[in-house]
Amino acid sequence: MINYINKSLVGLYLSNKGKSTLQYNEKEPLIAIGTVAKMLKIHQRTLRIYDEIGILRPKRSGKNRRLYSIEDCRLAQIITFLTRNLGINLAGV
Repeated sequence: MINYINKSLVGLYLSNKGKSTLQYNEKEPLIAIGTVAKMLKIHQRTLRIYDEIGILRPKRSGKNRRLYSIEDCRLAQIITFLTRNLGINLAGV
């Protein structure tokens, strides 16, 4: 899944900073909650719960919408793996 995140969304994070090569910042929040939910195959409400209890803190847009970076997506993927596959509850994460 991490490779999917990197390969499919790298175009969204490309920015030309006056250099001859394009670069992207994995910490730049640009991905909407619906897109992250689809990538990770979880419900949007699950991501909101992660935010509400403080284990995942996405940035907010000017309209107060949650925006996720690639780094946030990786963390959400880890949290999802721990809860689904290892049976750890969110308090244990």
